[in-house]
Amino acid sequence: MHRDHWVWWLGIVGAVLTACANSAGLFPAEWARYINLAALIVGVVSGKLATSPLPGEHDAGKVDVAKTTITKALLPFVLLSTISWAACRPPASVVTEPGKRAYYAAQVLQRVSEVQNLVIQLNAATPPVMSTAQTRVVVQFCVSAAKVLKSADEGWAKVVLAMWREVQAQLPASVVGNPQLVTLFAVLDSLLTTFAGAQP
Repeated sequence: MHRDHWVWWLGIVGAVLTACANSAGLFPAEWARYINLAALIVGVVSGKLATSPLPGEHDAGKVDVAKTTITKALLPFVLLSTISWAACRPPASVVTEPGKRAYYAAQVLQRVSEVQNLVIQLNAATPPVMSTAQTRVVVQFCVSAAKVLKSADEGWAKVVLAMWREVQAQLPASVVGNPQLVTLFAVLDSLLTTFAGAQP
């Protein structure tokens, strides 16, 4: 299967449209977190394959390095923007400030849970992608952040963002920039930065 196969681009477009539809409330609320996660996974995998070094349909074994590099650079930002935008739009039924605050905190809690699950999986891999010490740092953050997010008190985003910055400072660049973590880390960072900036 070549790099330009329509399946990869269908996956990318489908992931973006699914995230937008989920934000608009077209899916049941209880499925929202799973739909967003599925859209993120499909989009990232499709983008990776669509911009891989595989020959294009008309390349005859050649690779357009410039095209591949540019597309690789842009796709994560498209996916990141879409997922973040979806998380920043509460359902129409949520109208009170406490309700919106709880909704935003719940969106971040979903990302925190995904980070925790992923780092545990990477630590359990053979060979481990993350050391036990590095995994412990992230998991401890996730547990502490979950307590703050579940309370959804005023100023929660600034508290969790400060905690997240401490975690990032303790992790080596090889972990922070790991392809399996970088997109999810960027989504969490973007949400926390956005919500913290909106809080007094």
